Amino acid sequence: MKYVMYAIVLALSVPLYSQEIRLDSLWIKMGGYPVMAFSPDSKVLVLGSEILEPVKGAIRFFEVETGKQLDSITKISFIDFGFSPSDGNLYIVTTTSIDVYDKQRMLVRRMPYTKGGLLSFSPDGSLLLMTGEGKIRLVKSENAEVVREITRPSSYKGSNNQDIPFNNGRVNFNSDGTLLYGKNAEEFGSWDLTKANTPFVRKMTIGNRAVIGFTPDNRYMVQQSNYIWDLNTKTQVQIEGKKDFDRNYAIGFTSTTSSQIIVTLKEDPEPLTLHVPLFIDISKKRIITTNPIRYYTTQMLLSNDSNYLVRQLGSGSVLLNKVQWSTTTIQDEINTNPSVSISPIPGKESLQLYIHLRQASPSFDVKIHDISGKYIETLYSGSVELGEQRYTLDTKSYSSGKYYVVLSNNGSIQSYPFLITK
Repeated sequence: MKYVMYAIVLALSVPLYSQEIRLDSLWIKMGGYPVMAFSPDSKVLVLGSEILEPVKGAIRFFEVETGKQLDSITKISFIDFGFSPSDGNLYIVTTTSIDVYDKQRMLVRRMPYTKGGLLSFSPDGSLLLMTGEGKIRLVKSENAEVVREITRPSSYKGSNNQDIPFNNGRVNFNSDGTLLYGKNAEEFGSWDLTKANTPFVRKMTIGNRAVIGFTPDNRYMVQQSNYIWDLNTKTQVQIEGKKDFDRNYAIGFTSTTSSQIIVTLKEDPEPLTLHVPLFIDISKKRIITTNPIRYYTTQMLLSNDSNYLVRQLGSGSVLLNKVQWSTTTIQDEINTNPSVSISPIPGKESLQLYIHLRQASPSFDVKIHDISGKYIETLYSGSVELGEQRYTLDTKSYSSGKYYVVLSNNGSIQSYPFLITK
């Protein structure tokens, strides 16, 4: 009961805060790389170039922090690639096969497969989801055997009897692998994989714009170019200050692994800039402030630890940004409460807490509680002087989720939220 009561106190004491993001450029590579993936540990960035026939393309491996090229696979006609959630191996879909590379970037398996498609994985990695505009195929990851094929309309007749394509786009598994979410003509819904005929169940009508991605928790879907849909309420999400595109060619979208932050594209008013990343705190339905972002972005991807953002700039180069996350309280200048900055957010293995005290305190505690109000640990307890205090929070043992830094200062309690993603 005390946890419930304390959670109420926490909720009432959480102050207004502003979340800010700064993107720092680490390195740039020339060339077009329309397919990109981070390794599961976020230390290696894989970029694929020249995917269109008859040109043979290349897949290159770069060290994230330095931009040093570690390896490459050349003369390969690939379509898509990604890392398996089960074993961390890299699966590459080519025009003739599905190739599997291990963590040492050695080819361990080549499975004949000529049907192509955009690649995603079942939650346990046992199935590959190969998505085309007209066909969706479920393929065994061990041998590329097609175990299920779903047909969806790929075009319709226009007023002059011409074929007009349906922009269906990507499809995604639900969390237990029993459903597929996706667009079927102008309807969005799910296919039930537990039934032999795989029936489609409609959720809502969304028009002829392609699905370009889902948040990891499958709560939100993003439709070309930057329309965000809440799949629980079946409604389009309205974000103050976000302008919906009236064109449907932008396809840039990514998300943090926690699903709290969505990154879409916005139209920048600067000449020749066109589209740049727009960071959105989807739980609070608001745009996050960033430093000025330039360069025309077509595609982008956040690393699994959310510390890096790679962007395709037009068709001529790829830029890797270091993402600096911070949360800062909004305080009145005459307020004597401490101001707090927490970074990075979301965190993984450790966080830095910067606490600026406007006056000395003989009794000052810094504690951590989980979202229910349950006490986790004490970072500091004692007297403090006027000025900035810095604390390091080791979160290696923390599970993914929302937590609070709880400050007790001479009997006054304030709490500050932060996220951990693993």
